[in-house]
Amino acid sequence: MGSRAKAEAEEEEEEEKFDSSRDPRALCLYGDVLEAVASRVPTLDLVSASRVSREWRRAVRAALRRRPRRSPWLLLRLHRPTSTSASARGTLLAYDPHSRTWLPPLPHVRGPPPPPHLPLPRASPALHAASLSAMAVARDPFGATWRAVEAPRVWRVDPVVVRGPGGSDGWEPCDPIPAAFDGSKSATWLSAATSDSRVYITDKNRGWTSWFDLETKKWGPTRQLRPDPAAASFAIGVLSGYNNNNNDRHRHRHRHRLVLATAGRREGRVEVRLWEADAETLDVVEGKCAAAEMPKEFARRMFQEITEEESDEDDRSWGSSSLSVGLCSSGDGGYVYNGSDLRKGMVRFYDYYYYYHDEDGRTASCKWEWIGVPMIMQKEKVVDRVVVVGCTVVGLDDLALLFPY
Repeated sequence: MGSRAKAEAEEEEEEEKFDSSRDPRALCLYGDVLEAVASRVPTLDLVSASRVSREWRRAVRAALRRRPRRSPWLLLRLHRPTSTSASARGTLLAYDPHSRTWLPPLPHVRGPPPPPHLPLPRASPALHAASLSAMAVARDPFGATWRAVEAPRVWRVDPVVVRGPGGSDGWEPCDPIPAAFDGSKSATWLSAATSDSRVYITDKNRGWTSWFDLETKKWGPTRQLRPDPAAASFAIGVLSGYNNNNNDRHRHRHRHRLVLATAGRREGRVEVRLWEADAETLDVVEGKCAAAEMPKEFARRMFQEITEEESDEDDRSWGSSSLSVGLCSSGDGGYVYNGSDLRKGMVRFYDYYYYYHDEDGRTASCKWEWIGVPMIMQKEKVVDRVVVVGCTVVGLDDLALLFPY
């Protein structure tokens, strides 16, 4: 039995649990009308809608197949590593881009299992926790359930951790990180992003970039990506699929797009831009309008606004330590934020692609959306907390696991 036939058989078996006669209201909507309504319902509400009846469950599944929701959710976990209380170990905040709303804090998502002093590294799309003697990996995007795995045999401060799909939960030796990253070999100084077969790393301050292949256990080329000479901060991200106008989509087996975020200052203001790089060679797309620039108002709100006079008077305040751009991406979009202060707000980007202009050549296009942080981020003292930023595409099954009733 093929995987698709098996999935359909399991879905039919699961639908047998429903009885539409238990709720007469389920008969008021059906067929194409019900599917059209389901396609406009927020993702979180689809969980309860799919539990009404067999007909409703079919409509929800059909709506998601016709219009897949590939925009990633933004996930923030406020973690207090020194806390011994289970309830205080973590607070999960989730943003649904389809309904453009933050979910209320989820108190039943408590964080990783004991021991309680597990720091949460900040460079993995899968939520995980590690210490000298233990390691745990979240089974779902929200960290509602965890799985204990073998801890690394050699400890590193704030390591970049990559867990390959279908692995044996063991550790294998690999080639050392390229020499260009000497002095910045922890997640504190590196921006990391993963695809299904690779991990990409970028030096946040210098732009040096390379990739590691999980199958061959070898490093690829190492290049300094600095398409903008004024850039002082760098971050890397991965998007699924290919650019709409990319004619080289069959050249490589790696079906993803590599995105570089840069932040720099010009004439007393901060400019944030997105660039696309070749996932194989790390060549940055060139062109007069090859970069997608964040709206100036968003960049001003996200970063400290200075005047040209202040910039000339005290240029030291604008070193790489004060200007830090963060990027997390998945599916067809992602989020850009101030790595030094998340409370200033975040910016979502989506519909990022290239088109060809007669005069400017390859031109980038992108949609931007401002996202204010939840009130809990403003009220609570987050200085003593580790804020783990992540984003991932959330499906109906993920939400059903988070809300089992």
